Amino acid sequence: SLQPNAGSQGEYAGLLAIRGYHRSRGEGHRTVCLIPSSAHGTNPASAAMAGMSVVVVRCTEDGNIDMDDMSA
Repeated sequence: SLQPNAGSQGEYAGLLAIRGYHRSRGEGHRTVCLIPSSAHGTNPASAAMAGMSVVVVRCTEDGNIDMDDMSA
């Protein structure tokens, strides 16, 4: 079967597709992946495996992205 065994495989495949898209447009320098601090641990791991630099963005008490932290 070609069905993935875990969601992290889908994360990784998606990130590789994003990297390929940026490269195809001559924007291969776009390698930063913003990850909320509330994300599952596989998210930054998948980004790192895809060759991206991970930047963790804090979340507010209600779980939303902290826009002040993101713009810093």
